[in-house]
Amino acid sequence: MKESILIKRLNSQEKHKYEQHLLSLPEQDQFMRFGGYVKDTIIQKYIQDIDFWKDGVFGAFNTNLQLVAVSHVYVDKSSKKEQIAEIAISVDADYRQKQIATKLIQRALNWCKNHFIDKIEMHWLADNQGINKIAKEFGYEISQAYQEKEGILKMTGPNVQSVVNEVIEDSVEWMDYSILQRRKNRKKLRERLLKI
Repeated sequence: MKESILIKRLNSQEKHKYEQHLLSLPEQDQFMRFGGYVKDTIIQKYIQDIDFWKDGVFGAFNTNLQLVAVSHVYVDKSSKKEQIAEIAISVDADYRQKQIATKLIQRALNWCKNHFIDKIEMHWLADNQGINKIAKEFGYEISQAYQEKEGILKMTGPNVQSVVNEVIEDSVEWMDYSILQRRKNRKKLRERLLKI
């Protein structure tokens, strides 16, 4: 049976879940995510520096509410001319090839559209075939320098459809997550009662 995956926006109270997700990635996956080898302390600082209010951070949860993939839209606050953002993504090995990255990027792109982002950048190692495929699928202009690729996607502003989609997605995501959380809490309570 195919496992259901729930995608929702993360908030600052869930940063420990994102940190745990990144720290649990094997060294090679961390290398692919950050473009180089990083120490745990660098990952911890990276998480602490995220502004969950200004950035769009979206997580994919399995039915046990374990965070299995994340897309992070970092909004560059230094640019005066145009709003520029960068998307980074990580997916647990057991959850690859299941369209989760595609869904996370789609969710992130809709968020960018509604937050007046003009241009989205994505950087990845050239041999990352999964991101190569996704970048082409979404229409990124791709360039390569040495072993790194860069994708640039120009965005248009929000429209009624994109705003309505985001409102509905946010509402449904939180409702679904709450239902799964209550189900998980009831299961824990039942297990405790059976031990008595």
